[in-house]
Amino acid sequence: MKNAFRAPLACLAAVALLFSGSVTASATVEDVPPAGSDYYIWNCTYLEFCYFKHYGARHENGGWGRGFITNGFYNIGAEGYGDQTSSIWNRSGVQVWGYDWHQSNQCWKEIWVSPNGNWGDLDPKVDNLTDAISVGGRVDGDIC
Repeated sequence: MKNAFRAPLACLAAVALLFSGSVTASATVEDVPPAGSDYYIWNCTYLEFCYFKHYGARHENGGWGRGFITNGFYNIGAEGYGDQTSSIWNRSGVQVWGYDWHQSNQCWKEIWVSPNGNWGDLDPKVDNLTDAISVGGRVDGDIC
């Protein structure tokens, strides 16, 4: 029953935007990476959050891809994958947060947020800084 309301609500939202006068034209947003891209090599499945060592999820030169299929907080730095994440694909169905460990203050610093359906390279300012990933909710405590 919930899905029966999705299309009419989308139409109403579109009409409201058209009449608001503040709509700007933009390219269609892709829901998934282009077919044949390296993102597919890692088999990032539906309802999974995946993160990759290289921009574009490239697999050459020691590239890797890892993922989470359940909500939770993951200290990837403690697992040996800290300060290496460059690209992501959020198929988890929920929002995901990335954190850097702030050594001098002994706390987590939020450095990026990924809505569901988001994929691509992280901003160069946060490339290779991710030490923890929280799927489905912000981390509790120890926040800078």
